[in-house]
Amino acid sequence: MKYEEARQLFENYVKDFDMNNEKVKYKYDHSYRVADYSLEIAKALDLNEDQIELAHSCGMLHDIGRFVQVTKYDTY
Repeated sequence: MKYEEARQLFENYVKDFDMNNEKVKYKYDHSYRVADYSLEIAKALDLNEDQIELAHSCGMLHDIGRFVQVTKYDTY
């Protein structure tokens, strides 16, 4: 999966969550940080372009299920 596709899926999913909720906003920002770190690590490992894209996408989507957890149970 290309990163831009993953990012769009992520943005479409999270648009219905309240970004004024500190914990939701933290998860949102965290997902972008992990995506960036995943990209850096993949490049440092000298992976090929497809593997780099996949790592970047996985970083973006790694916690997607946690948004419901935060809103439903108020926990990380």
